[in-house]
Amino acid sequence: MECDLSSLNSIRNFANLYLKQEERLDILICNAGLGYSSTQTTEDGFDYVIQSNYLGHFLLTNLLLEKLKQSKPSRILNISSDLHQSLLFSSLRFDHENNHKDVQVLNQLIGQMH
Repeated sequence: MECDLSSLNSIRNFANLYLKQEERLDILICNAGLGYSSTQTTEDGFDYVIQSNYLGHFLLTNLLLEKLKQSKPSRILNISSDLHQSLLFSSLRFDHENNHKDVQVLNQLIGQMH
């Protein structure tokens, strides 16, 4: 099974396939392992690194949450590097024109999971 965390469609397809084919899910490891990307945007309109490291894990976890609950005692392990310590938050642009779109899409994503 393939799961591309930079594609919300790939994540949904993976989760559907996993839920159909597998009886248990004992551990889900979410590894936020991507570092710098030269401002690439995903097909979904998000920053490539943010979607791959965070939004993709969020969606995947929520889509598989019931299977995890059914497989007690299961675990979700979220890990990352210490790369975030080197970020200069003053260089981040919170006023970017797509921020409002990103929030709307994220809210839609959350709504679709329930």
